[in-house]
Amino acid sequence: MTKGEAKAYLSYSDEHNLEDHYDEFLFKQKEFFRQKPISKKIYSSQFAKIERAIEAFEILGISAKNDSLVFIERTFSTDLKQIFNFYHSSKNQLFQCLYSTESLQNIILIGNELIRLETEYATCFNKINFSDSKPSLPDPMNVLKDINALNEIGVLFTDQLDVNKHSNFVYLFSEINRVKSIVE
Repeated sequence: MTKGEAKAYLSYSDEHNLEDHYDEFLFKQKEFFRQKPISKKIYSSQFAKIERAIEAFEILGISAKNDSLVFIERTFSTDLKQIFNFYHSSKNQLFQCLYSTESLQNIILIGNELIRLETEYATCFNKINFSDSKPSLPDPMNVLKDINALNEIGVLFTDQLDVNKHSNFVYLFSEINRVKSIVE
């Protein structure tokens, strides 16, 4: 990539401050990952654009910034409420890392970690054969209400879920269908 190609790719002109342009691009990437559902296909496409932008910024004189990131190994329980709470707290921690990073490269790392989290979350429900024609994104509070209602009738663990007996818990099954469709 030449300097001219780098400027064209970044829609950058010399009359603007390059560091401000980098910060604006960084902000737009953070917003992209905040607004889009976690999906390997969607994220991978965006990773390629970011990698090309990193190359363009380096050609124009902005070297890659790197924050130090440490991701912990996660182990999900089989308890429905613990799965739900652990998934959402882990996702929130990753989004906090996303919001605080100043590195385009780290956005890719965090995005990959979000995909890994979503995949691990989906595997919690591998044994549940439920398929709805259109996966949707249910409100997490409605999913939690379904989990609490199941807990009240003694269904605490994923292996106790029975699609035929518990099909009226539509929000939970919609969430299960959503995450399973993402990783398939």
